[in-house]
Amino acid sequence: MFEGITPERNEKTPGTLEKPLVETGLEHLIESSYYIGQGKDAVVFRLSTESVSADEEGLLKSEGILPEDDTGSLATKILKVYSPGTAREEMAFQEKARMALETARDQEVSVCTVPKAFVATDQHINEETEGFLNRHGANLKERVEFVVMDYVDGKDFGTVMYDFVLAETGIDEETLAAMSYEEKEQQVGVQIGFEIPSGHGATPEEIESERSIVFARNEQKLITYLRRHNFRMDPKIIDTIERSLHILHKSGIYHNDIHKRNVMIGYDGTPYIIDFGRSGKTSEEGGLDDLAALRMWRPLTKTFDEDMQEKKQQAFRDISQIAGRMMQQPKYTEKIEKLKEEVQNEGLTALTRELGRARVSDTLLERFFIQLKSLGSDDETRDVLLQLLKEMDTPRMQWRPAELNMIKRFNDSGFWVS
Repeated sequence: MFEGITPERNEKTPGTLEKPLVETGLEHLIESSYYIGQGKDAVVFRLSTESVSADEEGLLKSEGILPEDDTGSLATKILKVYSPGTAREEMAFQEKARMALETARDQEVSVCTVPKAFVATDQHINEETEGFLNRHGANLKERVEFVVMDYVDGKDFGTVMYDFVLAETGIDEETLAAMSYEEKEQQVGVQIGFEIPSGHGATPEEIESERSIVFARNEQKLITYLRRHNFRMDPKIIDTIERSLHILHKSGIYHNDIHKRNVMIGYDGTPYIIDFGRSGKTSEEGGLDDLAALRMWRPLTKTFDEDMQEKKQQAFRDISQIAGRMMQQPKYTEKIEKLKEEVQNEGLTALTRELGRARVSDTLLERFFIQLKSLGSDDETRDVLLQLLKEMDTPRMQWRPAELNMIKRFNDSGFWVS
């Protein structure tokens, strides 16, 4: 499910004949597979049958542990804690989501792909398999639940973002390919300054709440770093993910755990939504808002420079519209004509004097609008006026709420950058 980075194999000899054949086959299947990574609820492997005998593979298929047909590369999501029925419920939501998006795709709607889930099973495991899985982060005793599904050959959003940050520090592609996700996250955290949860709290709920707050702050730090370094996401991919989530919601499926590791881009460019372990028919209370991550990623569809230029142009359009409506009032006609004449005779020094004449009862934006209307649309003249406005002794002015909001918008848009 996650990007396969760090292969880990267990070269154990085949089990003895007295072991149940199904358990032995399952042991060989899991221990010979590639460890991909883990999340909060599960450990993920890319399955390999090279250490499984033909008899064992046939039995695993007949027992519903492996799909009957040769489907190509497979992954298995093994739940860390045994909870009867959880794997089957997850598979049901995953398949319902896959079919909903397949139906939309048949109608020529551009949507994400959901990996096909083949098997959800509840199995007894021997001590060797139990120990192996627990060493990889599980907490199992005698039984295990897991889902077998298509393997996605690509990168999750988290890996894409982390690779960009680390490449900026000079790490080459070969080194990045050999690093685990956890190693990348640790180095990115040092580079950007990720916070670490203290783990203190009177209750598990308080500990989890602190972890969530720290996670959100770290996500914002990552997004800010990426924007400032002109990282760019394809806006079509974000649109496709958003469209897919809306279709799932209309079909009664809420993912409830959309974050940067649960959205992938295949090496062929296909976007995937994965991991339906927390899905439900409603938006889970306390769960992640399905669209929250998209709102955070959306600014990455433009570079920082592109975004600043667009906001500046929009600010010009907004203030020009306001000025146009304001200047239609007869009381400003005389002032405009007078200022035009002064600028024509004295140049831009007339602006400085006009701003200096402002009485306490006047508003700065009135003066600004008058001058904007007088000067026309020459960009160089506008820039001079903006710089004068920035340098004014503004504390003596009486600002109206609407004016304060407009000036905040100027600052937020980079309007004052000289």
